[in-house]
Amino acid sequence: MKSSDFAITSLGTPGITSPITNMDFVPDNADVAYDNQTGDLMLGIQSGAPIPAFESAGPRQKIFHDPAWSKAAILTAGGLCPGLNDVIKFLTRTLRQQYGVPVVYGIQYGYRGLNPEFKLEPVLLTENDVDHIHEA
Repeated sequence: MKSSDFAITSLGTPGITSPITNMDFVPDNADVAYDNQTGDLMLGIQSGAPIPAFESAGPRQKIFHDPAWSKAAILTAGGLCPGLNDVIKFLTRTLRQQYGVPVVYGIQYGYRGLNPEFKLEPVLLTENDVDHIHEA
């Protein structure tokens, strides 16, 4: 079994009920095994050692940050990535309409946009701003 620690540090116990409704939520203890070799998995299970696994992604029923006072930023690392504009559109619309996050920023030029030395201001993203982004 490979020795890997994929634990994500928690900010605390999530205590705010998600504003999203009519959704199949992902349980907090849902994991995806890192190793896909059944022999390695069986050895890990038999040894009693924790199985290296990633946290499953998806909406949670309880969240940590109150969306009403949160701000979000979308940053991409650059390069060619077909469909990325659709992802930016979806994220912006989901954050603003379903979660109620009032401010969503787009970070320009990837990680360079986080460096104050380059003086690259974040771009405010609204539903109107991203409505036709997938056509670009």
